[in-house]
Amino acid sequence: MKDAVREWIRANPVKVRAAVAALLVAVAQFVPQVKDLAGSDMAVDLLSSVIVAGLGADAIRKVK
Repeated sequence: MKDAVREWIRANPVKVRAAVAALLVAVAQFVPQVKDLAGSDMAVDLLSSVIVAGLGADAIRKVK
């Protein structure tokens, strides 16, 4: 089972990064403690955007 999951992750890195980004944004929006730690909604959105952009840039390099 673990080997099958690892192979799927290796075969679909862009989908995995998209899922991680979606999970990050969902946690940032629905867990109030995240906003409290960051200080504001704008800080959470900015941090989420930077991380998602980083995941996307890394995925683009791997696809080319």
